[in-house]
Amino acid sequence: MIVYIGLAIASLAGLVALAASIGLLRQVRQLRAALREQEAGLLSLRGALSALHAQAQQAEEEREQLQRQLRRLTEQQERMTLQAPEEGAYNHAVRMLQQGAGREELMEQCGLSRGEADLLLAMHRRNPPAN
Repeated sequence: MIVYIGLAIASLAGLVALAASIGLLRQVRQLRAALREQEAGLLSLRGALSALHAQAQQAEEEREQLQRQLRRLTEQQERMTLQAPEEGAYNHAVRMLQQGAGREELMEQCGLSRGEADLLLAMHRRNPPAN
């Protein structure tokens, strides 16, 4: 009888172990499926990261090109200012006068003194004042 009880317990333990093994196999399959999904997602993320990296490099190159262009324009502007610092303001003021600007506008926008603005007004009046 003890042998039968031992066999029953061993059989029961075997069934429990078999059930546990089956459960573990299912979990392993689920984990493998989840791993495959994560690997696919990782591969997709790597592709996206590679594309972003390429775009970042292109943006950096464009930024550097714009900086070089800005430096060239700044240098060109400085050279022009050194060549004739007042010429630009006076030409701009004359154009403004031709569009009907007044003394205050000339002084404010062109950086002219009151005397300079008055002189330009006198030189470029369309209708000379009646005496």
